[in-house]
Amino acid sequence: TYLLLAAPVYITLIFFIDEIIVGLRLGDEVVAIAVLYTPVLTLSHLIEDSFAGNLSSLLRCSGKYVEMAIIDSIFNVLHLLLIAVAVTRLEFDLVGIAWVEVLSSVVYGVFIYVYSAAKGWL
Repeated sequence: TYLLLAAPVYITLIFFIDEIIVGLRLGDEVVAIAVLYTPVLTLSHLIEDSFAGNLSSLLRCSGKYVEMAIIDSIFNVLHLLLIAVAVTRLEFDLVGIAWVEVLSSVVYGVFIYVYSAAKGWL
């Protein structure tokens, strides 16, 4: 169902968010921010939901509950710290934070794949 429903919606949002946001008749300031922010955050969700999240779920189904709980906990703490640094030290705006989300999703997906392959789980 993911490939049939979610992926097309994400891809549509990435490429056609301008028309959707303008069609909602929001204020110009909201449209300007949303047009920049939404495609980037949607890309993050596409990576997370299509690859990293599914691989993590498959590993849980194969009995790797504890390992995945530890990995997810560590990555969630690191993700939170990265967002905190991006906001407080680097003064990232909303779009910058969305790019941090993309980076986090990519790193998580690559780590899960490499770690699982190295353990012989794949």
